[in-house]
Amino acid sequence: MEIFCMKQENKPGRNQGSSAEQTREELTAKIQEQDKKIRELEAKIKILESRQEPESGDPNGSRERFQQLADAMPQLVWTAEPDGEVDYYNKRMELYAGISREDDGSWNWSPVLHPEDIEATVQAWNHSVETGEAYQIEHRVRMADGSYRWHLSRGIPATGEDGKLVKWYGAATDIHEQKVIEQELRSSEKRLRRLADSNIIGIAYRTESGVIYDANDAYLNLIGYTREELETGNVRWDKITPEEYIHLDLEAAAVAKKQGACKPYEKEYIRKDGKRIPILIGYALLDESKDDYIGFVLDLSELKIAQKSLQEYTDKLEQSNKELENFAFIASHDLQEPLRKVQAFGERIQKRLEGKLDTQTEDFFHRMLDAAERMQAMIDALLNLSRISTRGQTFEPVDLNAAIKDAVANLEERIKETNGQVIIEKMPSVNADPDQMRQLFQNLINNALKYHKPDEPPIVSVWAARTSGGIGSMAGFRIFVKDNGIGFDERFSDQIFLPFHRLVGRSQYEGTGIGLAICQKIVERHGGEITVNSKPGHGSIFSVTFPDN
Repeated sequence: MEIFCMKQENKPGRNQGSSAEQTREELTAKIQEQDKKIRELEAKIKILESRQEPESGDPNGSRERFQQLADAMPQLVWTAEPDGEVDYYNKRMELYAGISREDDGSWNWSPVLHPEDIEATVQAWNHSVETGEAYQIEHRVRMADGSYRWHLSRGIPATGEDGKLVKWYGAATDIHEQKVIEQELRSSEKRLRRLADSNIIGIAYRTESGVIYDANDAYLNLIGYTREELETGNVRWDKITPEEYIHLDLEAAAVAKKQGACKPYEKEYIRKDGKRIPILIGYALLDESKDDYIGFVLDLSELKIAQKSLQEYTDKLEQSNKELENFAFIASHDLQEPLRKVQAFGERIQKRLEGKLDTQTEDFFHRMLDAAERMQAMIDALLNLSRISTRGQTFEPVDLNAAIKDAVANLEERIKETNGQVIIEKMPSVNADPDQMRQLFQNLINNALKYHKPDEPPIVSVWAARTSGGIGSMAGFRIFVKDNGIGFDERFSDQIFLPFHRLVGRSQYEGTGIGLAICQKIVERHGGEITVNSKPGHGSIFSVTFPDN
């Protein structure tokens, strides 16, 4: 993948900064401005002290004026003796941070700072007390509501005329919003750096007019240029983009500038060696200036090769299926004529020799004609199977209520013979082949009626449910066909959809063994899926899912 940053034309060299760096510079400027206020406070304090007049009779006058000034400041302000003993803090400290003095008037650090910041703060403070040097540290201060906010704290020493330390003045400025933004930027930069250092993603910066002036190794490997060639300013996006894709890039950049981002799209690059490579690319604005863009490009070469191989395999498979279906149709059609002759001549011989054959020979004729009849049924079933794909109708909206009612009407005699019952709930409409929908549910219901328990009338329930899709499933309608029949071992659930495959003997249950194969073929043609759950002696539940659209 490649990341583009589009800059103005007057910046042809390496990237001079990033949005994150600019934001950090702004934060630093704000902190410096607030630091300036602390220094101004120190200057005002000295002015107040210098103005204290012995004849005023008020030795605490300057102190009171200082406290008034400190209480008016937006910072948390405090003072301390030369040994570090805190002797004053302003009202904002009490109201904002919820700090109160101990009974003996001493300062208690533990409820003030975040536990993780106490050690570093104490170390910085002790060092300043020992050396008389000012200190600055960022730490989290507890608020009255129990939350913590980042503050920049500074302690400034004040000395007397003899140069000795006489007082400490300190203030803590709230920098929480700036700190949060800075932390988010750092996290974002780390993620971006991991992205840039990967071998999959290429990252490049370019001017708005098209000069690519910076890139990571992955991107350079993608286009086949060296870093030295890139730094000459002669590598341009329009030079490495085929002409037929230029308009796509212009449209994408326009969308990104207007909406903040554009959807990824496919195009090609022209490598230095002239070879074309397919890529996936997208853009997004880096900041509000709308001059910088970030783009993502993924090399699709291997994917395209895999897609081509898959398409070739799919085409061959479709051709093989067509040939197989044609063969089945032709073979079945050609088999019918000789089979009809076998049946016709067999019936003539049986009729001509009626009463002249012994019992064993008569039995042979019956077996031969029964076998021919079963063969005819199998050929008809094979023809029906081959026609699912070759003779299907155009899809149209189909009311499954009507389709299933038609199927049940065709099974009226079977239902009477078995004393069965078919319960149908409200069905949806699907886009399908009308005749194949009737055939699908006729086969499923007929299968449920056929494999009923000898001593129990069959009950078949048909209902529908909406499925929203998800992992391992598709969105659409799911139709269930449940019976109370003999059931089967689910280990053989895949085998029951194979043509002419039966789990029970023909002597117990009649049929060709191709009905469920036809069901599966119909469902596959409609882009759906058919599954079954069963247990010996507890019936079966067939599930047919039709996808949306």
